[in-house]
Parts: sequence; C-alpha cells; structure tokens
Amino acid sequence: MELKHLKFFCVVAKLEHITKAADILMVSQPFLTKIINQLEDELGVELFDHIGRKIQLNKFGRGFYDRASRILDELDNAKLEMVELARNEAKTVTIATNVYVGISDVLFAFHIENPKFTLVESSATRGQICEQLQSREIDLAICSPPLEEEPSGSIKTERILNQEIFLMVPPGHRWSGLTGVPIQALDQEEFVATMPGYGMRDTVDTIFEKHKVAPQIILECNDLDTISQYVSSGLGCALLPHAYIMRHKQIIESVLNIIGIDGESIGLSWNENRYKTHATRMFMRFIADHYNGRRGHSSGP
Repeated sequence: MELKHLKFFCVVAKLEHITKAADILMVSQPFLTKIINQLEDELGVELFDHIGRKIQLNKFGRGFYDRASRILDELDNAKLEMVELARNEAKTVTIATNVYVGISDVLFAFHIENPKFTLVESSATRGQICEQLQSREIDLAICSPPLEEEPSGSIKTERILNQEIFLMVPPGHRWSGLTGVPIQALDQEEFVATMPGYGMRDTVDTIFEKHKVAPQIILECNDLDTISQYVSSGLGCALLPHAYIMRHKQIIESVLNIIGIDGESIGLSWNENRYKTHATRMFMRFIADHYNGRRGHSSGP
C-alpha cells in the first residue's frame, strides 16, 4: 500500500464521486477506479457501496477513512515541523477574525514583546473562517460568537473575552437621558447593524432570537465608525461593544445599558490537525495571559 493510494482514497471518500475526484487529482477516471479496486483487494473488503451510478462510503470505508486521514494529517504535520526546524522555526502567525474592536490591542502588545514574529491578520465572515480552519489555511481564528467545537475534535475553541454590549440611540430619541432599557423594548425599533457574519452581528442576532425581539434592520454596513455616524445623524439605533465605546468616548452620552442580556463572547479557535509553530504557541499563551482577569463581566462606560 502506497501513500499515494491513501491520498487518492481520501479524496474519493470525501467527495464520494469518482469523476470529481479524478478531476481534482488530475488523473483519469479508469486509473483512479483501478487504484481504489487495488486498495480494496489489499484490504479484503469493499470500501464503497454502489448505488446506481453513485458511490457511498460503507462502514468499512468510514473506518478506513478515519485512520487514513489521520495518517496523512500526521505526515503533513511532520513535513511542516521539519520545514520549521530547517528554517530555525517559522516566525509568522496567520489569524482570521470577524471581530472589529478589542483585538488590535492584543496584536499590538504581542508585537511589542515579540518583534521577531509577524502576525498576518485577515477579516472574514464566520463561515469563511470555519472553512479556513477546516482546510488548515490559517493558524488561528478569533471569532464572535466563539466557534463551536467539532464532534470530531479537530476544531478547538477557548473563550478569551466577554464584553458588555450597549445601545446607542440618536439625538432626541425617546430613550435619551435614560440609564437603560429592557431588551424587550427593542422590538420593532429601527436599527443600523453590521452585515451577517461580520463583527457582532451573529451575537446580536442570537440575542434578539433568544429574547424573541424583532427589530427592523434598516441599514447594514461593515464599519462601526460609519454605524455610529448614522446613529448620530438620526437614522436609527445600534448595538455597540464595550471596547468600541471606550475608544469613542464622545458617544457615551448617547449610550444606554440593555437590561436582561448577556454580553459579547469572543473565542480563540484552532485546528488540532494543523501543526502549531513556536510562534503560534507563543501567541496562544500570550493572548490567554493578556485577557486573564478580564474574562467575564466588563465594566460599563
């Protein structure tokens, strides 16, 4: 049995389609079928059930796929580790995030303490971040709400920060001057918000759904500065995180507490099957230490 056979099998098993797998592997369909047949002959069992012109992994195939994919993962990790050792350890950490505020501080602080390392940060939607982690394109993800851990155990998540969420109201709004309003009062209220998948939007939608509140989202954009400007112009209300308000204290007079909700939770996620360089491990320890003592309830503005 050759490693090539395992790689070919895993692609076919993932797609459950010979033609598509052959296109990806850039081999002919008959050649790929021959490889699968040779593998089945060597194992003494069929790995796929044939349903018409379709194929589907059977119990033998699923069991073999689990072990074969782990073998290939370990091989990839071994290669990455050897490359790192040869280069005197990689010095780059790739991070994808959908969080706009509260993260730049820790990135800056890490750079000050570890100037020899390079942090490569990119913005992405929650769905894109999940795909990048699963495909091992990135080292780490910082996401709100935190990504759920996979049943297979490959995606791991640690909650690193909880921060309060506040309501910003436009000038002259009926709630101006109040210290807080109940979450139920936001039903049918006009709102400006970030687009789904970005920033706090998933958190906000979860809060609204949990409390059966249905505000009217009248405008979506991906920049909190623009959102706060729209609110200041009288367009609608907005939910903003504590970290943003602390950086823009000129809006504090327009900010209210929201009674009866949880705050925004931010998580650090990684793929257990991707080799962690020394730089990645350093950053993971640094960010945990950075937020130590700040987890849980943050102080109000």
